[in-house]
Amino acid sequence: MRVLFLALGGNRRRAVTAESRAVAAAGGRPTVLVAGLVRWADDPFAPGVEVVPLSRYRRHWPLAVEHMLLYRGPRALLRRRALSVYKRLIADRVRRRLIRPVYRRVWPDGVHHQLDAFLAGCGPFDAVVVSDSRSFPAARRVVERLAATGTAPRIAFGTDAL
Repeated sequence: MRVLFLALGGNRRRAVTAESRAVAAAGGRPTVLVAGLVRWADDPFAPGVEVVPLSRYRRHWPLAVEHMLLYRGPRALLRRRALSVYKRLIADRVRRRLIRPVYRRVWPDGVHHQLDAFLAGCGPFDAVVVSDSRSFPAARRVVERLAATGTAPRIAFGTDAL
């Protein structure tokens, strides 16, 4: 049984590692999809558990340009205190009020660019375990994409429901 654990928020790390370990011990093939590996550095996964960071896949180019212009460029120019003020008062507001609404209007599916790249490279899953609230939109996208191929996976919030 192939099980996809969506753990993009990383809030329930202990539960995800324990549940993925149980699936691997039962002979399943668990895959844990995380936003980045930094938050998971202290959490050991069992052998047989594949951990895939979304950061492995390229962002949609407008998001990469936005991040470079609003955050990376000023980080090189400003000092720590000025940078935190800049992020809070300028960058986050510009991103939230201007860039994100325009981006969603022009590219409605662009937010899921990395997730779509992951799904294109892997086969179908039998079940999807949604482990935190940040993973809900991704779970919806995964189910839509896999149902379009003819294999709709089961959705659960823990492996006890599988």
